[in-house]
Amino acid sequence: MMRSILPKGVSVVFLSVLMLPLFGQKGIEDGSKYGHDVDSVNCRKNMSLYKTYYDQDNYQMALSFWRLAFYECPSSSNNLHLHGIKMYKSLYAETSDRTYVDSMNMVYDARIKYFGEEGKYEGQRGIDLWRLGQDGDKEFLQASYAALSKSVAIDGKGADANTMVVLMGVTQKLYDLRVMDNSQEENIIVNYGRLMDILDTRIEAVRRPGDIEAKKNIDMIFRAGGVVDCDGLISYFTPKIKESPTDVALLKKVLGLLQNTGCNDSELFYTSAENLYKIEKSSMAAYHLAEMNFNKGDNDKAEYYYNEAVTLES
Repeated sequence: MMRSILPKGVSVVFLSVLMLPLFGQKGIEDGSKYGHDVDSVNCRKNMSLYKTYYDQDNYQMALSFWRLAFYECPSSSNNLHLHGIKMYKSLYAETSDRTYVDSMNMVYDARIKYFGEEGKYEGQRGIDLWRLGQDGDKEFLQASYAALSKSVAIDGKGADANTMVVLMGVTQKLYDLRVMDNSQEENIIVNYGRLMDILDTRIEAVRRPGDIEAKKNIDMIFRAGGVVDCDGLISYFTPKIKESPTDVALLKKVLGLLQNTGCNDSELFYTSAENLYKIEKSSMAAYHLAEMNFNKGDNDKAEYYYNEAVTLES
């Protein structure tokens, strides 16, 4: 019986085709950027093809190749994730199909898995969801709040300034939509206090324009909200003043908030003013303390501070 023999050139190609799957390995399987052998070639090919359509703003075609690259070699490029997020956001804007937002979140999860920096990317996710929910979509806003809160909790004193501003805005927006009820006014105060503490600490060390602007915007959102009353402020800040009675930044912040909210006659206002006066004496501060003591009926202290005011003025 005669055996059929393939021509030498054909047999080499045939064997090569058989061996490629055997020696190929995807990046997602071995942890490499592109995979190996045939899978490395496929990854690079799909990345090149999706990028061609992506640059033409043809996102539907781009995604057909992007998905292949994403599922086979997800750690190949940070831009792979960035472009995927952009395409899914754009398609949601065109169609209002919420599955595109689910896909966007899936990409964010993968981005954190393969590139770390969880605080940074949760912040970016939160800002994207906030933008999607600006028409009052409670689901997107709640998801945004969760991501932004997580970002600030992870990064702490290194939290992104813009992330903190948006977190304050989302907090207020959720309250306005009654997602946060009246019992959760404290949540607004807590977030305000936490974010301002971070920024005050950073600004005291280095006066970065971004931090200064963020502090200004957070303060503006807080004051414009108009949901915080004297009881809420006093309840929140009294223990803080007791804990840090010589913290000048805190004392000035509390005095400003209480004054703007019409809480000048509170014991907390008086205590804060007196503590600040001990650190930064001035004729005007002494005069105000004299007036407060006079109104309280404490004539001895009123006389003391009137004399202080005269002495400091001369």
